[in-house]
Amino acid sequence: MLALVMSLGLYIVPAYADGGAGMIEGLNGEYYLLSYGGGIGFIDQNGKDRKLNSDEINALNWSWTQNEDGWHTLVLNGCEGKYLSLGLTTHLILSDGSVNTFERVNLDCYNDCPELSIEGTGELIATSKLSIFQNSGPILLAKNLQMTGGLKQGDSFPLTYDTTVRVKFSDDPQVPKTGDGSNATYVRIAPIASTDDQPEKPSEPAQQPAGTVASPTNDKLEVNGAAANPTVYKIGDSNYFKIRDVAAMLDGTEKQFAVGYDGGITEGMNEMGLVINGLFCKGTVYQNDETKGRAPMSMAMFVGWLLDMNATTDEVVAVLKKQDFSIGGATFDGGTVSALHWGVTDASGKSVIFEFDHGNIRVYDMGDYRAMTNDPNWPAMTAIIDYWENIGGKNMLPGTVSSPSRCVRANYFAHHVEQTADASLAVSITRSIMADVSVPYTYEIGTQPFVNTVAFIRRFEKQVLLFRHSNQPGLLLCGLDETRPL
Repeated sequence: MLALVMSLGLYIVPAYADGGAGMIEGLNGEYYLLSYGGGIGFIDQNGKDRKLNSDEINALNWSWTQNEDGWHTLVLNGCEGKYLSLGLTTHLILSDGSVNTFERVNLDCYNDCPELSIEGTGELIATSKLSIFQNSGPILLAKNLQMTGGLKQGDSFPLTYDTTVRVKFSDDPQVPKTGDGSNATYVRIAPIASTDDQPEKPSEPAQQPAGTVASPTNDKLEVNGAAANPTVYKIGDSNYFKIRDVAAMLDGTEKQFAVGYDGGITEGMNEMGLVINGLFCKGTVYQNDETKGRAPMSMAMFVGWLLDMNATTDEVVAVLKKQDFSIGGATFDGGTVSALHWGVTDASGKSVIFEFDHGNIRVYDMGDYRAMTNDPNWPAMTAIIDYWENIGGKNMLPGTVSSPSRCVRANYFAHHVEQTADASLAVSITRSIMADVSVPYTYEIGTQPFVNTVAFIRRFEKQVLLFRHSNQPGLLLCGLDETRPL
């Protein structure tokens, strides 16, 4: 039986068999196996098999044909079963109005099969899992079909998967995902509802009482005929979008636009206590030949984008490791060079530094280091810190305004001051260290733009932001949690 399975690509097995294949149940509980060349037989619960007669074949509600190119077409016309697995099939046809339901569905494309195209005007439903294995080609839905589902039976959230991914036989298959990145367990492939099927909406939204809660919507959304799945919330009869999601959906169209911030963001903190600080690093190179073709990311939006999406340092690192974007924007703030590297710290205190090294993102765990400045890049900087650590700060510390000197002093003092849980004392200690390692206000070296007037942003407790600008004598405190006193 195994040889038949591998050569044919459609696997239909009895419930007692152990394997990741497919089964259609019918005709008094017997289970049907396609043999190579299109012959149809059955296996009963006792393992006996025989050929089917024409009446039994016609009762199966599905048909199997071999195409001229040697690949196969499967037509489903109202099947129910536990498993369905397709491999050497180029066309899966869902007959008009049919509903075909299985507990598990494996959509596979391998052994040089060019693609698997799912077509028709019927439905294919996987009630517990649908897997997508694209080895030799893509698995594609016809333009009239869409994939919806979610975490429970009957969900109809838009689902997505990447048709460009190619995997090895040892790799795990894709699972369609919801808008928030969750793996869908219930999946439905069905025709896109026409506008005639949609209920008429009032021209003006009804007024909502105070305290109304916005809930995620299941409404279908298309952009130029293609299904889209942004995070959308409904209040009454109105849908509400994040403006950045709308920009992403329209990217590449005539109506595309970008969302930015006046002057750009180089550092900040979000309501979860995640802090990102950017500092000049003239060795930074943002792009290479491989990254230039990726989705553009404006320098003005980069840090805000990371703070909007993430709550922890680990989440930021996961986004950076994908590196599915390309940084753009050579200058900001009226021409200041934008060669930067960044430090990331979350509410737990976990910190990393990331840098762009000739277009490749390098992420470094800060470990026991407690400060960063500017040049050189982090591996070279840690070598300098370690050198001075061996000399011993009680004997001598570098005292210039250069970036390495300031970083050495900051790390030494951060390790040798009192460690305290008193928030006010901690701020005072930190301010005294910052005064020692900062470039004096108005002091500049023309050939070194990164030795210049600076403004500091630091995290104080979990949701309070401290801001000190160099030309102001005091501190500004910004509370992101209105229930917590400053």
